[in-house]
Formats: sequence, C-alpha cells, structure tokens
Amino acid sequence: MELCKAGFSVESYMVDFRNKLRLSLLLGMQQETAFRHAEQLFAQYGNPAADGCFWVVTQSWTSILRMPRIKEYVNVETWVRSISRVSSRRNFRVTDDQGQVVALTSMDWVIVNLATRRPQRLDGWGIDRQLFRDVQASPLEGQRLRKIPELTPAYSKTVRYSDIDENNHANNTRYVDWILDSFGLDFLRQKEISHIYLSFKQECAPGDRLTILKGAYPEETGGNMCCGHNLPHSTNLRATDGRETSQETSQEQEAYYMEGRFEDCLNKSFNGSHAQAFQAEILFSR
Repeated sequence: MELCKAGFSVESYMVDFRNKLRLSLLLGMQQETAFRHAEQLFAQYGNPAADGCFWVVTQSWTSILRMPRIKEYVNVETWVRSISRVSSRRNFRVTDDQGQVVALTSMDWVIVNLATRRPQRLDGWGIDRQLFRDVQASPLEGQRLRKIPELTPAYSKTVRYSDIDENNHANNTRYVDWILDSFGLDFLRQKEISHIYLSFKQECAPGDRLTILKGAYPEETGGNMCCGHNLPHSTNLRATDGRETSQETSQEQEAYYMEGRFEDCLNKSFNGSHAQAFQAEILFSR
C-alpha cells in the first residue's frame, strides 16, 4: 500500500489557549499515521521492533496554512518518497473535513538499534520501491538551516517523565513544545506559525538538562525567510492530487533560529564547545 490515510478529531485536551491544535500534536498525528503505514509495509518485509529496533525522526520540514481548531476533523495522508542506505524520507498531507490542505510535512527517519542506539541499514529490508511516491510535500523539503552568531538563552529545563516515550528518550514532538515555551503568550497570541524546520542532533534522556537558546534573524533577511531561504509572500503548495493551494503570508513576518544545548557535556559526544540536542528555525506571520 503506497498511501496510508488516518482521521483524527481535535479534542479539548489537544488545543492551546486559542482553541487551536498544538503544533506538537499535529506532528504527533502525522507520526501515528506513519507508524500505521510502516506496520503495513513491514508486515511483508519484516518488523524492526521484533529485531530490537525502533524508528527515529532526524529532521522535519512543516508548512502550515492554518492550524485546525477544536472539534474539527482532520485527515492525514502519508507516503514514502525515498529510501537511502540509512534514511527514509516520508511525506505528509493534512486536510480538513472540506478537503482543504492545512499542513504539509516532510520527515527523514532512521531505524535505530534499541541496545546500541546506532542507526541500522535500510537497504537490506527489501521494500518494493514501486510502493514509493515521488511527490513533494512541504516546499521547504530538503532545505538547510542557516545559523546566526548571536543567541540568547531563553530558559533551562530538565528532561522529565512527561517528555519521555516508550524508547526512554524525549519524544521528538516535545522539542516543539520546548521551542514554543521560549516565546511569551502575548507574542504567540498575535502570531501564527507558518513554517518550522527541526534537526534532531542527539537523544535527550531522563535527567538531561538543556539550555534553550534563540535568536531573531535580521529583518533584511528574516522578513520572508525560513530555514535560511527566501520565501515569496504567496507560496504555492502542491497537493498529492496535483492541485495547488495558495498560502498567503503577511508582510509582517519574523524568523528565529533555535538551539537546545546540553548543560553537562561530559557524557555526550559533540563537535565544538557545546553538545547540541537540536537545531530549529521557525517562521511566524501575523
């Protein structure tokens, strides 16, 4: 089955103070659909979980046209776009009950051995490549972030029970909550997230303490930019059925670069003076 579909209702516990779906739960819906699809695919070719392995997201690109509200029903479609030696790219299309696109996401995944925490080769699973769909989702798919030199600590946090999933590390959707927690409610009340790019560098284990840092891109480059790339004010997002949906973005935009750094680097492998847990770029519009 090359395409997997799942439906979700936006319930009261899933929304923020504006009665809109939390971004972390939007990504969670997509990942749940991905897991269902993976079970269908690997039912024919073997089960990674049976071999002591699990799926991990390494990076993701999400473009949001609008965030669904409480009591809405959303449909998620996912497909595998490609598989390399160690990585798989999976794309997502999220629509409302009227069939209008509300979000598009691309994610890179790897299979990790639970005991060694090392990535495993994917090309040995023998998945039929005829099941792939070479269709782009987010217009940011594959783009790289651009760091900025000056970052300001926003806050520090310790990884605790509410962050941890079945693999005994912080679930990747929790990183999104950490990022948004660095912005004030007044700011978030006036802004809408239009794009976000996430790059996961290392696992966060229970007890790890992180400093969340952020910095705004200069207005001359950040006004129409996410992930270090210029974006037009009207971005055409092509759906899987070939239709284009126009995402109108405001002239007033703000782009931020974010990092999560381990405060205790003694037990972490890293390059440079700090161990990074994640890097991100997020674009807000009004």
